[in-house]
Amino acid sequence: MFMVGLVAPLAIEFGASKVLIEGFSETSKIEPFSGQEKWMEYFNRVLRSLNVPIQVDWKNRGEMDVVKDLLINRPSWLSHVCNCFSAPCYRIPIRESWERNAPTFPLYDSQCGSCVKCRITNLGRLLHDPAMKRVQPEDISYFLKTTAKWIPDKWETHKDMLEGSFMREYVKALKKYHHEYLSAK
Repeated sequence: MFMVGLVAPLAIEFGASKVLIEGFSETSKIEPFSGQEKWMEYFNRVLRSLNVPIQVDWKNRGEMDVVKDLLINRPSWLSHVCNCFSAPCYRIPIRESWERNAPTFPLYDSQCGSCVKCRITNLGRLLHDPAMKRVQPEDISYFLKTTAKWIPDKWETHKDMLEGSFMREYVKALKKYHHEYLSAK
């Protein structure tokens, strides 16, 4: 809802009555405030009670579905909306490692290739971006194998981002590229 709070004044200025946000199709009772549908509905009631002429609407999507939607409808936007979690001082050496080990696996300028956000984006690209057909099989294999090793190392700290959509799509990628033998956790 924080984003809606930021966007609401602009939406009102432009005469919009609705702000459409990405909802979450996979939530639990411990999900943060903005991740649950019931809280979005409550937020709309608060807006109405304050006479704010904006309503929040949402489209429930899994994380990989969002990447797929962008690739289908606005492919040029994906490079601008993926945000790497690696500190800038580490990004260059990590990228150099990707260039050495998987030279045909393209990274966006903003990506390190190895953090959770880059892996989410690149997994979605691997499954849904036609441009990824140009990636050499050994470079796809490198991505899948390093991800298989990375998942157990990051599970405790990144579980909320890995379970659900990410793991389901990772298993699809393992099947698509004949790497079912890799452990998916």
